[in-house]
Amino acid sequence: VHSLPVWNDPSLMLNNEQMAAESTVSACQKLSFRIKANVANGTGGSGSLFIQKDDGSAPTELSAVGNSNEFDCEKTFELSGIGTYEIRAVVTKEGYSRSSAVYTVHVEANLRDAEVKLAQTEFTYTPDGDKAVEYVPQIQSVTFYGIDITDEVSIGEDTKGSDAKTYTLTVAPKDGSPFVGTKSVEWNILPRTITKVNVCDYIKTYDGTKTVTADDIGNNYSYLPHFFYEGSRVDGVVMQYGKDYSITDVTADFTAADAESHSLVTCTIVLANSNYTFVDENGKTTKEKTVSQGMN
Repeated sequence: VHSLPVWNDPSLMLNNEQMAAESTVSACQKLSFRIKANVANGTGGSGSLFIQKDDGSAPTELSAVGNSNEFDCEKTFELSGIGTYEIRAVVTKEGYSRSSAVYTVHVEANLRDAEVKLAQTEFTYTPDGDKAVEYVPQIQSVTFYGIDITDEVSIGEDTKGSDAKTYTLTVAPKDGSPFVGTKSVEWNILPRTITKVNVCDYIKTYDGTKTVTADDIGNNYSYLPHFFYEGSRVDGVVMQYGKDYSITDVTADFTAADAESHSLVTCTIVLANSNYTFVDENGKTTKEKTVSQGMN
């Protein structure tokens, strides 16, 4: 038989989970506490949360809402409140109170909980002579639970690139900042889409045969294959045969092995250079393209 107004010591839940004896939470995040205790008749009780920082300051009482066996309250620690706290819950009815165990809570501001937005996350590989255009992503904003903290962070090294691939930009707290940890976001340089490939009209010198090889095209004595993309130079881009691309499935229909004989030559260009790609008839990227051209 329970004769006491509050039958047991309260327990405490944090964000719908049983609270651990020691835990770490984030500053600026709204925390939901729930105090649970058995109150006689399930009514008439009240709940409070007592929060005390380890700097010797007096505890703060936070009233919880409820009038049965559960009492709810919310708390947000400001950035200025970073540190370690002791928290306990008290349930009272008819002047009789029972207290929970003491919970230790470490409040920190870790950049892993931040949101980093870049002004632009995708670029496209662009050749520039013997090199390529170098891109450097710019930070648009860094927020922490809705608070702009862009001025609190700095960008790590190696945040620029020119080759087509995925890169990582990492922000870290500046000296004197209350933040700890880092936050990384990805950005990309996309391959440039090749829209046209030109090969030489004069594909081979007379050798008494009707055979055309991949080397006849890739190492042509008078005109190497040229690759074009939207906005490219008038002469396109010359890539290294055997390294940046290969040529397969070569077919020709020369009717004779004589000089000046004409043939439709078909081959498949296979890109190995990750900075370039083709797009097929369905709009999907591919590394292969079939090229047909009349040749002598």
